[in-house]
Amino acid sequence: MPPIPATDPTVFVFGLGGPEEEELLEAVFGSLLKRLAHKATLKYATNTGEALDLLKGDTILKGILITDGTITAEKNDIVTEQIIEYVRKGGVSVICGRFSGSVSFDGIDRFFGEKWNLPWRYSTYHRAKLYLNTAAVGLTNGDLPRSYSQKAVYLKGVRKSASWYNPAEDESIDSDDSDTAVPEFEAAVVFKQVGNGWLGYVGDVNGVEESDAVVLGMLGLS
Repeated sequence: MPPIPATDPTVFVFGLGGPEEEELLEAVFGSLLKRLAHKATLKYATNTGEALDLLKGDTILKGILITDGTITAEKNDIVTEQIIEYVRKGGVSVICGRFSGSVSFDGIDRFFGEKWNLPWRYSTYHRAKLYLNTAAVGLTNGDLPRSYSQKAVYLKGVRKSASWYNPAEDESIDSDDSDTAVPEFEAAVVFKQVGNGWLGYVGDVNGVEESDAVVLGMLGLS
């Protein structure tokens, strides 16, 4: 009797800004979605109701991607609360895709501060070359790039142990705003244990190939 093929893991993709937002995600982050689709079954939610329907099911999940800033709207607080519960019980959620490019700075602060009870706050928006932090917690053994350049929204209030990629100490900053004040430490690629699970953040706004590998690594799909 031939072996029964293993069931593909399932990943929820929550971009709650509607069909237009889904199209933008495909346009900018299509390579990530294609790579994920080779590793897992993807189930999409483009609004609050669809997300809640998926969350109340009995699907065994590999993780939940949050791919746009609409999750920070008050109408989606109920979705956020259920994602937090899922993570605290041992799940993985990765904030990536168009989230960093479609959310307000205040929205970032409220989302991480009031909802996740984390000290993460908006810091700066710039391009820098980042280097793998081999001492980071939760680091996978997957095919992670040793270094790469990305334009990203950076967070402050992040412990260095949770930052998968750090800029070199002498790294210059290429910013759209020459007056941007850069704090001593900020992070664009973060993975932190929350309860029994993990929360990831990838602030890349352009969907570069190297960030695809990072998201897959956080989901354990390398």
